[in-house]
Amino acid sequence: MIADSLNNSGKYYGLHKNLRKGFEFIADYLKDNKPVGRYEIEAGEVFALVQAYETVEEAQKQWESHEKYMDIQYVAGGVEAMGWGLKAGFKPSSEYDPQKDIVFYHGGKAAFINVSAGNFAIFYPDDVHKPGCTWDCSSQVNKIVVKIKI
Repeated sequence: MIADSLNNSGKYYGLHKNLRKGFEFIADYLKDNKPVGRYEIEAGEVFALVQAYETVEEAQKQWESHEKYMDIQYVAGGVEAMGWGLKAGFKPSSEYDPQKDIVFYHGGKAAFINVSAGNFAIFYPDDVHKPGCTWDCSSQVNKIVVKIKI
């Protein structure tokens, strides 16, 4: 897991061949303010989900991870808490769904970070995460999740 400001995104381009494309989409979004929806960036390799929602209490969310894709979760507006932990310390609570590339978990030790507008977190397949949680109080969040095939 990596957490940082979009201003520092260039430091991470070398970690995966398509991270640059993901961050470029985010920069374009900030210029054009694209509507909520799914956007193909590179067919079969990189896509983005533009989202808008109200954060909820941590107990209402589930721990999750992905096997085929890593996430860049960029908060464009609002603030949310994102939970993070190592997959090895959690127990699956669902079967892996290959169509949605997701498996849910319970238990384990985790940390939460405050991700506010202009900042992002990158989650890898070995990470479990719990995004969309309330930090101090409920917040309307505008967010871009870029999915990059591993």
